[in-house]
Amino acid sequence: MTFLFHTTQTMQDNFSCSVVDAVFWALQEELDTTPKPGLVDRANSGAHADMNYDTFVSSIKAISKEFAKYVVISNSADLVEVAKRAKTCGIEIEQTMLDATLGINTHKGAIFCLGLLVCSVSYNRANGISNTLSNVCDTIKKLVDQLSKLATKANSHGQVVKDKYKVSGAFEQAKEGYFDYLTNSLAILGEVNNVGKIKVLLYAMSQLTDTNICYRVGDVVASQVRVIASQALKDFDLAKVTKLDQEFIKANISGGGSADMLSLTLLCYKLKEYKFITL
Repeated sequence: MTFLFHTTQTMQDNFSCSVVDAVFWALQEELDTTPKPGLVDRANSGAHADMNYDTFVSSIKAISKEFAKYVVISNSADLVEVAKRAKTCGIEIEQTMLDATLGINTHKGAIFCLGLLVCSVSYNRANGISNTLSNVCDTIKKLVDQLSKLATKANSHGQVVKDKYKVSGAFEQAKEGYFDYLTNSLAILGEVNNVGKIKVLLYAMSQLTDTNICYRVGDVVASQVRVIASQALKDFDLAKVTKLDQEFIKANISGGGSADMLSLTLLCYKLKEYKFITL
């Protein structure tokens, strides 16, 4: 359908549809990236006995459309209120995921970080703030600051790891706004293809404290994984990454947090392609 003119509501509806499309695309592209050491992909279920490719497909189909809620609640000048509503939306979308996967956590981290990106782009757009990557990441920092004031101690694997090893987790990483990470990961990605996506995943693994890995195998192994991923990125070879996948599976290593950051990079790429973000 071609519109000769747009009402504000029509433009908002089109934006929401584009965001949902971008989220679905980013999550599916992350899932289809193969091989992903220790993670669910097209080749295998990684170091996971409780989930597989189809589990992720079910989750993606269920949660993607729910991201339109983040657009709606961000159409406000009050960032404090946006943070409160975003927290509620995140909990609702997590429940949608659990309903679709029969209780399996496939995308909790992605719901958090992709939700932050969608809220920040939507908030800036609604308030006449130019959506340069720098401005978007600045709004993410402000939003996370407000969320931190609402936070209660979580009963999660990430919290267990933070308490035990005194390391930062996804929330602490989000406080920085993702600017450096996204600037570098988008440059590594270039145009979207399987090799570029694997390289972004390895970059994320080499840079971030992945509480999923710490929870499974401890902080010492998690540190070793960062070194291994850095070397694998530097001397990239697809056959070696495939071998690394098998090694990670045997060692019960799964960098779910790094997969979330790959999804974040892909969503940022797509929103840039849609001209909702500029570099």
